[in-house]
Amino acid sequence: MKRLCFFSFVVVLSVYSINAHAVESQKSTSDESSAVEATYQQALLDARNDAETLTKDLNWFFGGFCCGIFGPLYAVLDTPNVPSNRLLGKSPEYVEMFTNEFQAKAKIKRIRLSMIGCGTAVLMSFVGSLSI
Repeated sequence: MKRLCFFSFVVVLSVYSINAHAVESQKSTSDESSAVEATYQQALLDARNDAETLTKDLNWFFGGFCCGIFGPLYAVLDTPNVPSNRLLGKSPEYVEMFTNEFQAKAKIKRIRLSMIGCGTAVLMSFVGSLSI
């Protein structure tokens, strides 16, 4: 009887320690994934803000206005340069996420502005041809 009680105690203790270890490793994995998620969210937020503020609006508008369809075409083909001073001292994951998001958002803004400029030039030409 004592052996059975001792054996049961050892089994219960082993199961408890294995479960406690699994919970602890799950907590550390959860902490690591939440840190990666926080890095991901911060990189996306920083990239969106920088793409919005660092893209020169008038340059791309007048590029579309003066160059016609070649302005938006250039905006589609050109890859925006990422500001390197924003990436100093950041983790490789942050740099990768920031770079991808910045280039995507800046490119969309460039295309939109150059299309507006091109459309404005076409509209002005059309209105000008009607009044003559």
